[in-house]
Amino acid sequence: MLEKWISYVGLDARVEIGAILTYLGISNRCEFTDSAASLRSIVARSTPQDYSVLIGNTGSDVSDINLAAAIVKDGNARCVVLVRSGASGSLRSRAAKAGVDLVIDPMELGDLVKVGRGYQSYGADRLSQPLPEASDYVASIQELNTYLQSLIPLDKTLKAPILTFTSGRGGVGKTTLVSSMALIASSWGLKVALVDFDLSYGNAFEKLGIRQPKDFSDLVADVPSEKESLLEKATCVHKNLYLFGPCVKPEMAELLFPCVSHFLQAVSGLVDLVLVDTTTASTDCYAQAAQCADRLVIVSENPLTCINSLAKVSGLAVRLGVARTRIIRLENKANPKVKQDFSVGKAEIGLEAAKMFRIFEGGPGFQELIQQGKLSVLLQEETSFAQSVSFVLAHFLNELGILPQLREAQIALQVAPEKKPFSLFNRRKEVG
Repeated sequence: MLEKWISYVGLDARVEIGAILTYLGISNRCEFTDSAASLRSIVARSTPQDYSVLIGNTGSDVSDINLAAAIVKDGNARCVVLVRSGASGSLRSRAAKAGVDLVIDPMELGDLVKVGRGYQSYGADRLSQPLPEASDYVASIQELNTYLQSLIPLDKTLKAPILTFTSGRGGVGKTTLVSSMALIASSWGLKVALVDFDLSYGNAFEKLGIRQPKDFSDLVADVPSEKESLLEKATCVHKNLYLFGPCVKPEMAELLFPCVSHFLQAVSGLVDLVLVDTTTASTDCYAQAAQCADRLVIVSENPLTCINSLAKVSGLAVRLGVARTRIIRLENKANPKVKQDFSVGKAEIGLEAAKMFRIFEGGPGFQELIQQGKLSVLLQEETSFAQSVSFVLAHFLNELGILPQLREAQIALQVAPEKKPFSLFNRRKEVG
């Protein structure tokens, strides 16, 4: 059950409080009282730990800090949050001594978001109830699987191709690549589902500029009805792009593993293309995502320096039953000045028949802008990174028989990427 919030704030500060409610992710489950006395009375008469309390500018004879301190002293509130513009150090000290859990200054909220710290509300600042026992979810998992099975198309030709991306080590840029391909494919008119199966700590939403995605574990907490579309449970990035995952609570991830295979097959019947980002850990979730894939794309950096991890991933894929002809190698952050060596890794199990592609580096300042959620803007630049991603994606889609006839998609298939380093100033305005 979701925690209940109750708040009191003067009418002139309701807009300010609205921003805070959104920041904390509780805008749809907070009720307001009409006076400070009413707030204290309701909380005092409630079951202990039933309410979390949010107090803003009261605009009355009772100061906000005194009201917060009184509610803390009553002892029934689960937590007490005080909202004060221009909160000073002395106020924060008084609040801490009174037992107030959190002091938020709305004036600082915009600055936090600008520098990226606003993402913290997605996890650390979000107050939630303890995780129920796993046994409480057994019935919900079974109900969800039944719902997902009802969505799986009986005709395999109605299923969209599933591309699962994996890597043997972190930091190779896999999530950036998957997110880039999702944005490009959707811009070509395809209806795309991007599934972030790093359910505990995935960050594909950040690459897409999403501040707070929908919680994937909501599928279990609130199983969709037969009349509901599964896509309604996704974060709609824009018209043709839907993002699933990750979980708000990392500990919820494992509970969802029994649904992975049915989920992917169900989603594939609702869109034109499914792109799956996975964790580097060899979990049951990863195994199912690999087994469902029409193409398993192994992402690495220079093969000469990571052949061991490449071999481990490809060997695991073969043991999972993935056909060697479905395995693809993708070298990220490649240097276009260095000729590609197709012989590296060919002797490893699973890589004997694997096709090889390369993605070129983005150039100076590229990673900084990625971290700011500007990936969609970067892909519009004529850089070697954007061109090589489009080129590789076009080849994937063409091989699967779903490459759109759109001019941009057809050009991407034919034009080999060139070395064009990214620069913030590579666009020149015409004078005159």
